[in-house]
Amino acid sequence: ADRVDRSHRAPGNWHSDVESVDLTPGRDGTVTLTIDQEIEEPTADDSRHDNLEYVEIRSELLSEFYGRDVHLRAGVALPRGYDDEDSDRTHWPVLYRIPSFGDTHTRAERWAQILATTMEEVTPQTVIVVLDPESPLGHHGFVDNANHGPRGRALVEELIPHLEEEYRLVDEPTGRILTGHSSGGWSALWLQMQWPDVFGACWASSPDPVDFSAFQKSDIYEDESMFTDAGGELRPAFRQPTRQGGFEVAMTVEQEVGMERAIHPLGGSGQQWDTWRAMFSPPDDETGFPNLMFDSTTGAIDRDVAEHWKAFDIARLVDEDWSTYGPIITQRVRLACGRWDEYYLHHAVENLKEVVESHHGESVARSGGPHDAHDANDHDWGYIWLLDHATHSNIHNFITPRWNEEMRRYLREHGHHD
Repeated sequence: ADRVDRSHRAPGNWHSDVESVDLTPGRDGTVTLTIDQEIEEPTADDSRHDNLEYVEIRSELLSEFYGRDVHLRAGVALPRGYDDEDSDRTHWPVLYRIPSFGDTHTRAERWAQILATTMEEVTPQTVIVVLDPESPLGHHGFVDNANHGPRGRALVEELIPHLEEEYRLVDEPTGRILTGHSSGGWSALWLQMQWPDVFGACWASSPDPVDFSAFQKSDIYEDESMFTDAGGELRPAFRQPTRQGGFEVAMTVEQEVGMERAIHPLGGSGQQWDTWRAMFSPPDDETGFPNLMFDSTTGAIDRDVAEHWKAFDIARLVDEDWSTYGPIITQRVRLACGRWDEYYLHHAVENLKEVVESHHGESVARSGGPHDAHDANDHDWGYIWLLDHATHSNIHNFITPRWNEEMRRYLREHGHHD
């Protein structure tokens, strides 16, 4: 069957009811768990909204890679006026939204409801296409690799052409813009960097690590362990604010990885660290699952696998190939992250900002005129914006009005917005 959900949540898996048990020392009796319930195949229902349609097509590229039928999915939310026969607009630009970790194309239902009730106040005049980034190994990030197959190619060579045949969509890069948050933010940024001839501009917030020398609190190239720092202190994976105005560590990397190992010892849990393994590591010849970049019991980093991750290190790509990626990130990318990010993602964004600024003189010369590509007050160029006091959870409160206006301005300048 065509399974798109991850590991333990995938349709076809079986489970028991939840049972309350007594685990006190010296207890009597045997605990019985009866596995008698099957997870059913989910269905995407677009009948609740007149302006929502779900699209599913068989991917030739991915089906050939996996040796079974694999489908591409998207949720299409249509704006008011799309079906107006008297409208002067014949084709609409598209805002491609990539969901955060764990979400799918069914998030389009929320945007269909928004577009049906309002537009200018919340989002620009676009068709909103919510993509499905899920795979059996987790969020695939639209990377092309030996674990996921040609995910990026399938999107740009199969799904987007199909959508542009079925709907009245602008079929040029300036009419296709990207946005995403967290894992979706990394994916949006990756697609913009890898397919600049397909997408015109990108707005990405709080992306997964964009510099692997600041992979949350670790440097995968220099550190010995992902679990502990040089002083032997456990590395945090998630923090939460306290009432006193500081932060407290709620989960360490060792704890998070241990949970994933319990779900699937070979690395197929589809949870966060196993997801990154599937995106960045080569497959293991013996198990068929992605190679460990670090030992899941000790945290020891494997230098050979870490070297393989370099191909997906956005800051490194920008630094080493500025002639290719510099113009993209300085002119097409709007990137924002809070300095209070609960997952420590701001460290990598700060490093990427420093990399871009180190090439800043060259970017000015290439653009043909002076500008500050990283000034958050400049709406006309790309920038990297670090927001004081913004977190992973609340950053949308700070950036959404500004980004809606920037998207409108961008589309208007290219003739795609009133």
